[in-house]
Amino acid sequence: MEAAWLRTNTHPQAQDGYRAVKVRVPRGDLNPTQLRGLAALLREHTGDTLRILPDQALLIRWVPTDRLLAVRDALAALDLGLERAGGLGDTVTCPGADSCKLGITSPRSLARSIQPMLDTLARDPRLEALRIHVSGCPNSCAQHHIADIGFFGGGRRAGGAAAPHYMLMLGGLAGGTGAEQPGKAFGLPVMKIPASRVPEAISRIAQLFLAEGDGVTFGHFARRLGRAEFKAQLADLTELPPFEEAPEMYKEPGSDTLFAVNVGKGECAGEVVDQSDLLLAGADREADTALQLLEDGGDTGTIVAAANDAMLQAARAILATENVFEQRPDIVEREFRLRFYDVGRIFEGVGHYFFEARAEDAEDVAADRDRLRRLVVEAGLFVEEAHSLTLRLRGEAAFPRATPATKKALGDPGLIRTGSVS
Repeated sequence: MEAAWLRTNTHPQAQDGYRAVKVRVPRGDLNPTQLRGLAALLREHTGDTLRILPDQALLIRWVPTDRLLAVRDALAALDLGLERAGGLGDTVTCPGADSCKLGITSPRSLARSIQPMLDTLARDPRLEALRIHVSGCPNSCAQHHIADIGFFGGGRRAGGAAAPHYMLMLGGLAGGTGAEQPGKAFGLPVMKIPASRVPEAISRIAQLFLAEGDGVTFGHFARRLGRAEFKAQLADLTELPPFEEAPEMYKEPGSDTLFAVNVGKGECAGEVVDQSDLLLAGADREADTALQLLEDGGDTGTIVAAANDAMLQAARAILATENVFEQRPDIVEREFRLRFYDVGRIFEGVGHYFFEARAEDAEDVAADRDRLRRLVVEAGLFVEEAHSLTLRLRGEAAFPRATPATKKALGDPGLIRTGSVS
């Protein structure tokens, strides 16, 4: 264990005789005893400062090489002596719905549930450096877009019940830099997977990397294999059976309560919900088409059209929750602005993507590769926010559209966990 810790948690400094120690902090949690212990450790061995890193780890500099094991023992006494800091098993998470008003899912719960599996996978030295980041919504507080394997939370429905899902992103480069073109360092959005199937997805991805990685970094492997092949390998994991067939899939991993996004305004008529579902399905298809065409080097004009249509259908789906059924793009834009954007019912940054795309000249966007890529990514984020927003607006915690079988299976409504989304 000492050899593994020295290899994965210490790094040479430019100054001879000193190394920097990276301290693994599970899920970024430190208690008062640990903080006091760290202060004492610093005073004894290195000085009075340490750094907090973006991946929730700590960095202690100026550790004399002859004191490394003493520092390691002191950290272990504080339950901070785990190896593979920043690697597989040291999952970066945000608080998500546990405490954040914007959170949809609970990344910390997911991280705890997959910890044993990750520790097993990390025994293979070819996997130990893989970085997994999990955010509870698209806002990327856990920096899922620059992880080897990144996830951000969302929701999907089946039979009127909501289930926690995660969008899978693969191949992000550390720090978001190092790619040949702007934006290429970010992970590839692949597919949305039910939260309960995230462990199987990670396992399959790891096995693919072991079988076909050929000694390259995971980021280069993911780009070489391509989004289409990952989708083919993981396609069966996207299926969401009805609640009565698999009630465990409608809970956060490690939780005993049912998942639901926060209650919005009242219930909607059946035809409204169905129309929203159809429009969101169409938005998903167009967003996926735009992304695949972009990766394949397809016609830029077609990419712009697909991305814009994805956002337009998503905006129409949101409006349908309020009995507004409109085809004309200019009216959709106006109503969406009045009913949702100007009054703060959708996150300002995500809502802005829609209006920016509507205002731009399609030919100018098609001619600018950087802007084209950004448009496709923003279209995907807007569609994901539309899914989450429509769930909130329908009042999914009450499951107003649940089938009779689902309602019976749900039983006690007090079991429902409501995500803390304002």
